[in-house]
Amino acid sequence: MRAKTINITRAYIFDLDDTLIKTPAKIRVFRNGAFLKSLTPKEYNFYKYQAGDKLDFKDFIDGEMILNAKKYKIWPVLRNVSNAIKQGKSTSEIYILTARDRVVKSYIYEFLKKNGIIIDINHIITLGDSKNYDISKEKRIVLEKLSKKYNEIWMFDDNKDTIKLASSIPNVKTRLVESKVNEKFTDDSDPIHDMNIGIKKQLDEWVKQEEPYAPRYLKTDFQIFLQCIDKSKYDFVKYLISQGVNLEKDEVSVQGTPLRYAATANDIEMIKILINAGANPENANLGNYLFHDKRINQKTKNFLFNEIKKRKEQVNEKFTEDSDPIHDMGIGRKSLIKKWLDEMNIDNYTINDDFTIDANYINLGSKKLKKLPDYIQFNEINYTFTIGFNSLTSLRGCPKIVNGWFSCQGNKITSLEYAPDIVRGSFNCENNRLTEITKIPNGITHWISFQKNPGLFTKEYIYSVNKNIDRKVDIRI
Repeated sequence: MRAKTINITRAYIFDLDDTLIKTPAKIRVFRNGAFLKSLTPKEYNFYKYQAGDKLDFKDFIDGEMILNAKKYKIWPVLRNVSNAIKQGKSTSEIYILTARDRVVKSYIYEFLKKNGIIIDINHIITLGDSKNYDISKEKRIVLEKLSKKYNEIWMFDDNKDTIKLASSIPNVKTRLVESKVNEKFTDDSDPIHDMNIGIKKQLDEWVKQEEPYAPRYLKTDFQIFLQCIDKSKYDFVKYLISQGVNLEKDEVSVQGTPLRYAATANDIEMIKILINAGANPENANLGNYLFHDKRINQKTKNFLFNEIKKRKEQVNEKFTEDSDPIHDMGIGRKSLIKKWLDEMNIDNYTINDDFTIDANYINLGSKKLKKLPDYIQFNEINYTFTIGFNSLTSLRGCPKIVNGWFSCQGNKITSLEYAPDIVRGSFNCENNRLTEITKIPNGITHWISFQKNPGLFTKEYIYSVNKNIDRKVDIRI
């Protein structure tokens, strides 16, 4: 057998619907042109295609449903695996393998990110574009390819056929979601046991043991955090940091920040953990604290002074004789763009030389926007661009090209003058204030919606605006 040269040897692969999340999305079945029934994802697992059947998957390219999804049965496993990776306990990788269409890939990514799961967007594999009704076989093909990359794969799915086919691949272990989520796994197969996940449970048990000795200092998460620092509980500290504990909070009872607390304990390893997580070493020396506190030994003081010095040097080294101090100091249009994108929690973007913005996906939904700033102009979006449920009256600043889903629903838009030139997916402009349509993007492949607008639009009117619209595209008016 050919030896593997990669360091990451295990992958966890999760189905999406009825495995990680639950949405109201349904598949509508039409037989010989007449509506027959609607199927939930679970019911669809047992559906058998018959001649004359046509399936409507429109709900499954509705990104808003994903953003508002409820976490489902296997979510705790995903969260635990993700936390283990963040804490350095595992070098595994996470994949999502779903029957959904690629136009919602960025919505899946955004939902995961919003809930603390950060994965490579290319690890979200969508099969909806295949138009193959036998998704189980499609998933098996993907698993066979991935099995050549990893020594071991764990597959979680709610479809028995998928599990059966996946189990036939030698290095793929499976878990049918219908089985009890909390059933006891064997010692040699349980990913939670294998990676010693369950850190929260361990932390809770430790707090119970400590409470009789320090009842006053274990009432809040932050107090527990400080106690973990004091007791050199490195894994617990890393876990609490991953849960968003405040690294710069100034606790009156300990006269300083967590970093200062670690300094008084002379725990350099703990100090490193806190600084690497973003704690500012200069805040540990407010009022020349390090010099005066006799509890801090010279080794710890030297370490912190060096960290403070390095931070100052990083700031100063930006300025050279041939550098542009205006640019270096973050002044100017590019820095304004970056600051705004950061405030909107947008990542994976490129600011071009002409100051336009390319990105994988953009979610500006429900941001209370009345307009985009004058210095913001999106250019090309690889997957999805949504700016719905704001108070926009214009699409100025929106991208020129969207290679997936574009949604501006739920605004106050009166003109499509600044709509994209190309949308290679669906175009959703529902629930706005359009009385006329002057522009419809080229390239739309799925559906167009102008529902809940005051204008009385017809399909013929839509076709007259853009004669290039494919007649197979579903028009909702």
